[in-house]
Amino acid sequence: MKNPAILIGLILTVMAPVAAQAQNQDHPPRRQTVKFDRISAELPMGQVFARGKLGLLCVQHEAWTWNGASQWINLDMFVRAFHETALAYGLPVAGDPTSLFGDQGYQDSDFLIGAQIRELQLDACAPMGGFGNTSSIKGRATMTVEWQVYSKRAQRLVYRTTTRSAIDIPKAQPGGMYTLVLAPFRDNIRQLADDKMFQFSITN
Repeated sequence: MKNPAILIGLILTVMAPVAAQAQNQDHPPRRQTVKFDRISAELPMGQVFARGKLGLLCVQHEAWTWNGASQWINLDMFVRAFHETALAYGLPVAGDPTSLFGDQGYQDSDFLIGAQIRELQLDACAPMGGFGNTSSIKGRATMTVEWQVYSKRAQRLVYRTTTRSAIDIPKAQPGGMYTLVLAPFRDNIRQLADDKMFQFSITN
């Protein structure tokens, strides 16, 4: 080929897609991330939602009725539980709830996730409660959660779904009632992570 300009043009035409592919490999698209942002409970007022029992025979000791709030539903506690559990199931979670210098997850996230507890039943027993140890708990917990997924870019809800979990803890574990509350919550997170429509909603 006598015209060097034509030769250079052909070389550039062939090399351009290769260069673009290499650049894409060096800078892959950022995965869209999620952050757990809020939780609330919508239970019937006056409903007994937790029962506490004591002793080796788990004798009924006290009951708690729902009055619109509970010391066992704490946002920070649920944020950390969501972060740990969602990461374990491969969800792209933004931020670090253990950071002492501010969690940048809200700014960095693409989607915000909220949870509304629609059902909560706790049947707790402290086998050693008669000896003053009420922090080691066994029992059963049932929780129904409505999940809401909010797209910051679209500024609207993009997905809603409901999951339900019933967990038995046959042997006493430390952590008190928090252990019993978080066990079904973590299982509800697992169900959300496995939800194909949820996966689709945070990748499109």
